[in-house]
Amino acid sequence: MCKQSFPTETTFTPASMPAEICVPVAEDRNTILAALRFWQSHGMGDPSNRSDVMHALATNDDQECSYNDQDIDDLCIRINTYHCECMLPVKLNKEAQSGRGQ
Repeated sequence: MCKQSFPTETTFTPASMPAEICVPVAEDRNTILAALRFWQSHGMGDPSNRSDVMHALATNDDQECSYNDQDIDDLCIRINTYHCECMLPVKLNKEAQSGRGQ
């Protein structure tokens, strides 16, 4: 059974945790959501369904608890409901503006 450990300096309570997660680039947000749903659809919310490598990634080498399906649902909602495009100023250099930076 996973025991959640909290940092000693700062402990977050549900009231102090951010309600939404800002991913200002639409393609990044969509890819993260797709990856989370793929993970979920393949049963990876249950640790017994994961390879050792995937479990190590999901738990930071067993230092943290991983998310179950409900946690993944909640995370997707937090990512998907916060629109923060205006929070990221984007400056294009001349090469990118002309299309040569691709």
